[in-house]
Amino acid sequence: MKKLLTALLLICMAFACSALAEEPDIFGNWYTLYFGQRLTLVVNEDGTYQRFLPSEADAPYTGTWAWGDGLVVLDEDNSTVLVPANDVLMMTDNLDVYTMTRTELPEFYPAQPNENAALEDYQGTWTAYRAAAYGMTVDMASSDLDLTMTIDGGEIRFESQSIETNEIVIRAAFGEGHLVCAEYNDANEAIATHTFQLLNDGSLYYEIQPDMVGYYFMKADA
Repeated sequence: MKKLLTALLLICMAFACSALAEEPDIFGNWYTLYFGQRLTLVVNEDGTYQRFLPSEADAPYTGTWAWGDGLVVLDEDNSTVLVPANDVLMMTDNLDVYTMTRTELPEFYPAQPNENAALEDYQGTWTAYRAAAYGMTVDMASSDLDLTMTIDGGEIRFESQSIETNEIVIRAAFGEGHLVCAEYNDANEAIATHTFQLLNDGSLYYEIQPDMVGYYFMKADA
């Protein structure tokens, strides 16, 4: 797969270099998904650029760029380049290829809790589509992660092909529209709370506190 991506990039480079009689307009904002996060790249005419990621919200990265053989080289580091082609930028980062466009990606806004959910509404197999941690959400599909959850009564079973762990089974109690499971250490001290909450759009949010980690699921047969 890496060889195919590299070949595709070289083809794009060849077309870009042959087609560009003059430097194209690359200035302004560009958007893509980078390891599941919304990445915004702002290319300035003064030779600088800014990179904005949710995980770097407190300190966006600022660097420099320069033209080189029809390519945009970032920070004088030839491993990260931008290739202008057909109103998009092909960005390479350690041989990974990302397509950047001028269309801003939508924000993710989860639905509100379904406080009237019944236990039977939780039953079945669920597939995680987003992961959440410390206020940031990540698209599971673009991060090569997978997590499946099966709920049968109060028994909850987790399975994953990408996470190297054995099948995990926990038991939760139902009340006030959601499932809750308290986790204890060997000294019988509560160390974590697992909460499963159905949302108004039919999705389900699973949260682990105090770790501030969670997953958004959709019914596998939805």
